Amino acid sequence: MKWVQTSKKLSLKTFLFKLYKVGFKSELSGKEGLFDVLESKNWANIIAITTDSKVIMVQQFRFGTGEVTLEFPAGTIDEGEKPIDAANRELLEETGSKAEKIFKIGDCKPNPAFLTNTCHHFLASGVEVIKEQNLDEHEEVTIKLVPLNEVESLILNGTINHSLAVAAWYYYTMSK
Repeated sequence: MKWVQTSKKLSLKTFLFKLYKVGFKSELSGKEGLFDVLESKNWANIIAITTDSKVIMVQQFRFGTGEVTLEFPAGTIDEGEKPIDAANRELLEETGSKAEKIFKIGDCKPNPAFLTNTCHHFLASGVEVIKEQNLDEHEEVTIKLVPLNEVESLILNGTINHSLAVAAWYYYTMSK
C-alpha cells in the first residue's frame, strides 16, 4: 500500500510553512498524482497544572477561523531545539510560568493528509508564575486558570475545540 515519491517542487515558502507539489506513485496500483504537502515545524503543546490543581490555559484570537479559542500553551519547536526545551520555553513565554516537573505524554501527527509535522504533548506539574509574559509581536494572549476537574466538560461542550488541545487531554487522561 506504499506510494513512492516521484517528484517534489517548492510552490510557496512562508514564515510558517513551505508548500510543495509532491508526486507519488502507488506500488500497488501504479496510479500517480501530484499532491499538496505543507512542511511545517514541529509543535509542543503543554498541559500545565498548578500546585492548587488549576490548569493554565490561554485564550487567543486564531486567524484561521477568525475566532477566540481556549487552549493549552503551545508553539513551534525551533530548528535544533529539543521538544521538551521548546515546551519549557513556550510555557514561560506565553504564561510567564515555570514547571517543577515536565514530561512527554504523547505525540500525534496534526493532519498527515497534507502536513509533515508532529505535535509533542507534555504534562507540566508544580507550575507557578515567575515573570511577565514574553509574547511574539502579533500574540495577544489572556491567561485563564481552569479547575482541573472542569477541563473535560469544556471539551465536551465545545468551549475547548482546538483539536491539538483535545488530543493533549486524551494523552493526559490515558497517562493517569
